Amino acid sequence: MCFKTIYLKVPGLGAATRSVDEDNPVSFLRIKVRFIVKYLRHIVPTIRSEIGFIVMNNTWQQTTLRIAAVYNLIWGVWVIFVPNHFFELVGMEPPLHTMIWQGMGMVIGVYGLGYWWAAQDPATHWPIVAVGFLGKIFGPLGFVVNYLQGDIPFGFFYTLITNDFVWWVPFYLILRSSHQAGKIKWI
Repeated sequence: MCFKTIYLKVPGLGAATRSVDEDNPVSFLRIKVRFIVKYLRHIVPTIRSEIGFIVMNNTWQQTTLRIAAVYNLIWGVWVIFVPNHFFELVGMEPPLHTMIWQGMGMVIGVYGLGYWWAAQDPATHWPIVAVGFLGKIFGPLGFVVNYLQGDIPFGFFYTLITNDFVWWVPFYLILRSSHQAGKIKWI
């Protein structure tokens, strides 16, 4: 066993240092899940309801987008530099053309840069959040279509949990807050 120490830090939430078994990738996923749960326990009390509308603290929005940015950058780098690792983890056959999967990693990493920049002022940079939110809706829809056609195995579903599903509610709330603030203006 080879252990590696990772350090996770989120503004307003603190930091965590954990030892991760490099030979067991599931241990790293457990650390990520625990950190996300800790994050959610921190942010849920900051969301309050006023006159039927959800109002959020701007710091909460910034922290959410920064975590999304870091996650996307890490995921993108992982897919670019170790493209077959995900497939090995879930027991899937690696893709025939890994450059397509690496291209997906590049796109996800670029989303991370967008989320980081949007965190400076989420209400003003709502289009970046909207594009990310749409990707997090259409990605799972594409999975369902391809799975029903028999083009991909169910194992691919696991990437949707952390890449898409956990972000639906926070991104929706950020967009709703931007709309309520009058920032979203259609052409």
